[in-house]
Amino acid sequence: MSENLKLIESTGAMNLLKRRETPVELMILRMLCARMTLPDDQHYLNLEQGFAGERIMDGWLEEDLSADCLVINDLLLETEP
Repeated sequence: MSENLKLIESTGAMNLLKRRETPVELMILRMLCARMTLPDDQHYLNLEQGFAGERIMDGWLEEDLSADCLVINDLLLETEP
């Protein structure tokens, strides 16, 4: 394993390389929502629901994953057109 990729947690078959973090945009919108009415409330709600869904999926992976694998959360793969 590369020196840049350090194992955070190992639970049975699943090896976690990176924990899921709350997106910066969502953290900012949470702070703003408490202080004002957001101009695009639907965007904020979509981010909240998407993040909640990702956390549910993480729970399923932690409980039910039986194959030996690596889990890297918040990984964006880009390709050139």
